[in-house]
Amino acid sequence: MTIETQRFEVNEMKSIGYDINGDGTIEELELVRGVLDSTKVIVFIDDESKYIFLWKGKDVDVRKRFVGARVASNIRSRIGFHYKVRPEDEGEESVLFFRFLKSNDLM
Repeated sequence: MTIETQRFEVNEMKSIGYDINGDGTIEELELVRGVLDSTKVIVFIDDESKYIFLWKGKDVDVRKRFVGARVASNIRSRIGFHYKVRPEDEGEESVLFFRFLKSNDLM
């Protein structure tokens, strides 16, 4: 399994989202309402709060969850250890995650 990490460059203060595929590849997401899907694992990078949110849909298999955790860890290694990875499971999201969604007009 290869985990793709070369795309992670934080050039400006903004929020970024990545869809994690089961093979470890990523696709940058346009952050729009309805981006959350129960079949996806999505990594959101919030430069303002310095959090990397690892959101996991309720219908995602264990392998994809594991790959998502590895990708989030690799992103943190690339952009800085001052960022913290926060796992978020669908239906059990934290207040911080909901604030992030609201601040990016995703709710």
